[in-house]
Amino acid sequence: MLSRLLQNLTKFAKVKEASKDDQQFPQQKVDYDGKLANVFVLFPYGMHGNMSADTITTLHSIQADLANRVAIGGYNEGRPTMADGEVCLYHPPTDAIIHFKENGDLDITSGEGGSGDINIICATANVTGDVKVDGKTDLGTGGAGIARLGDDVEVVITSGSSSGTWAGTIKSASTNNNAN
Repeated sequence: MLSRLLQNLTKFAKVKEASKDDQQFPQQKVDYDGKLANVFVLFPYGMHGNMSADTITTLHSIQADLANRVAIGGYNEGRPTMADGEVCLYHPPTDAIIHFKENGDLDITSGEGGSGDINIICATANVTGDVKVDGKTDLGTGGAGIARLGDDVEVVITSGSSSGTWAGTIKSASTNNNAN
């Protein structure tokens, strides 16, 4: 009896379907030993996920009660290869990754090959250090207009012998735009 009880304390299970994720405690339907059960899914403090179907979990019976189960999810497909001591958070369905590298770098890839967006919602985003942009920069709305190399511009001069409205294209620009 004790041997059978110990045998069933921990086992592998497979998620059968993603949950609606609308309950107080995250629950998912899992298949273990050909049986279906709803289980409480454990995540580290501050983290949460709604695991996709076919995700492998380890199923644990609390206080040796087979009806009192929790699962810890894991997923091996799509995870990046990491060096000793590195950590990452990744989203298997889209290949989005936040990778804490051994040299101190933080690499963020949004979606497969960087195809997704990164949205930051905050009062102020502070960056100390150089900012490099490889691609277009959309400054959105709410601030003064910015003219860049190649942009068409219209300049209004209100006095003097050159007064009037003048149009043209920016032919040269600085490559070092310091805010200081």
